[in-house]
Amino acid sequence: MTIRITPYDDSFSYKSANTSRDQFIDLCDGDGERIDITSYNGRDTTGMHDEPRNEAKTYNKSTDQRLRNTTEVSSTETILNNFDTNCNEVTRVVFIKTHKTASSTLASITQRFGYTRNLSFVVPSRYQIISNAYGFKRSMLNSTKYPPLNGGKHYDILTNHVGYDRHEMEAVIPNATYITILRHPVQQLVSAFSYFAWGKAIGRYRGRNTNLITAFMEIPELVQRRQLKLWWQSHNGQLYDFGFRTQYGNNEMDDLVHKYIEILDKEMDLVLITEYFDESLLIMKKQLCWSMDDILYISKGLGASHHIITQQTRDKILNWNRGDLLFYQHFNRTLWEKIIAYGPTFEKDLQEFRDKLEELRKLCVDPSTMDTEDSREKKYILKSNPSNRCSFFFFDDMSFTDLIRNKQMK
Repeated sequence: MTIRITPYDDSFSYKSANTSRDQFIDLCDGDGERIDITSYNGRDTTGMHDEPRNEAKTYNKSTDQRLRNTTEVSSTETILNNFDTNCNEVTRVVFIKTHKTASSTLASITQRFGYTRNLSFVVPSRYQIISNAYGFKRSMLNSTKYPPLNGGKHYDILTNHVGYDRHEMEAVIPNATYITILRHPVQQLVSAFSYFAWGKAIGRYRGRNTNLITAFMEIPELVQRRQLKLWWQSHNGQLYDFGFRTQYGNNEMDDLVHKYIEILDKEMDLVLITEYFDESLLIMKKQLCWSMDDILYISKGLGASHHIITQQTRDKILNWNRGDLLFYQHFNRTLWEKIIAYGPTFEKDLQEFRDKLEELRKLCVDPSTMDTEDSREKKYILKSNPSNRCSFFFFDDMSFTDLIRNKQMK
């Protein structure tokens, strides 16, 4: 079987939960690529560019200590309790921004929410990235130049790229709700492969006329560090963003990953799934007690690449990124547990949300053209003479970060 990945020309329009789980699912996200897989079960699938130092251990000391304290995972009863209708709006949020998972779209949702409520953000001193490779440290924060607003002692929101470090994050945003987003590892690797232009380095190594993704998966451990931008994202990159370092060929990796997932199951309040982006946002709305307008979005980037991969290459990707597969499978299940716990109005609320998204796109998006300045992705273009509301929805995480820095600058 061959799996064809083609550019996707609309943002996040997935089938409803009732029609997509057992027979066919379009795997797509704000990066805009699509994989069509027949008989695929969506619920149970089997500083700037700083380079990390060589990792001698499979996991770091912080991870090691938490592995020692692992107990059982959270129950559906706990999930149901999170859906108390007498809720208060959650305003302290840490979003762990994973790579190539529609995380920029989710970041802009979170930033818009906080900016309009005059909340305080942990922000990088420049650009929109705190670190692509390392876990968060308080020393990364310039609290003198960008202190909390209104004389506060603590910040409210963290949403820029930086690795997960619970202890350090809690020190600057205590009592926060922790959220993240995960993507199927085949689609995530293909998107990263295109966006970070890994094919250029592999083409020099194997020749431009080869299928570059296939060539990479033949000897990934050899080419992984050979001039690949953000090379560490090519091997279980989503786990890497959570501070877990894997080694290819480690026979004990599955046990370690399962134990670490148990830890994260307790520490993360909500994990969204890219392939069910709208469904995930609806769960986030209810769990954080936000409004429907708070979770509206316009996708921040649609992938412009085109790849064809064979079933054999897909299987190699899943084996190479098995840690990410286990990570994804677990939290895909927990999302569906939360959807079931949501209650009988879920489909009606989901349709209402999608109707609002369509109204927003018709109001704000120019349907006649796309921004293709960046060859890696296409972007929607704002209509002429837009309303202020429309302009706000077109801000990406870089634009919002600039606004927030200027607002908090002392």
